[in-house]
Amino acid sequence: RAVAVILSEARVTLDRVPAYVTQIRVHNARNEMDAVMAIGMAGLEELGFTLVQAAPAEMSIETVSDLERMTDPHALAAADLLNNLMVTAYVAKPELFAAIVFTSMQISIEYGLHPASPLTVSTLGVLAWSEDIGAAYRWGELALELVDRLDAAEYLAQVKTVFDGFILPWK
Repeated sequence: RAVAVILSEARVTLDRVPAYVTQIRVHNARNEMDAVMAIGMAGLEELGFTLVQAAPAEMSIETVSDLERMTDPHALAAADLLNNLMVTAYVAKPELFAAIVFTSMQISIEYGLHPASPLTVSTLGVLAWSEDIGAAYRWGELALELVDRLDAAEYLAQVKTVFDGFILPWK
């Protein structure tokens, strides 16, 4: 009920995003994956972002490691929504998974690193795994470095799960 009040009373999109994130988490807990994706995609569109279907041309380990912190409030909100969609897409909408990861990375390249960027970076390692395990490992290492640099300890367990479970065994 509180979320409905926030959504109806909010005057600007940025005021609605925390409510969207709450809705996403509630629907995830209820295993209502279609609702999660619908809310996240609508929020992303409302913020003025759309999914990109390919890896950003500027994406490299060196480029990403040199990025500053993200400060743009719309980009921060979009990155937060994308982070909350990533696992759901992997499980329920695999056709959107890579696009969500690539969009998150595109936003980071354009606006800087979000606290959840280490998870995106480690996930890029998983996407690179089938073509180049060396590159996958380097993406994973960068993700671990970014956790420290961004003081993003709340993402360490997720980053290590991706790195240790999907990349490290193949190195």
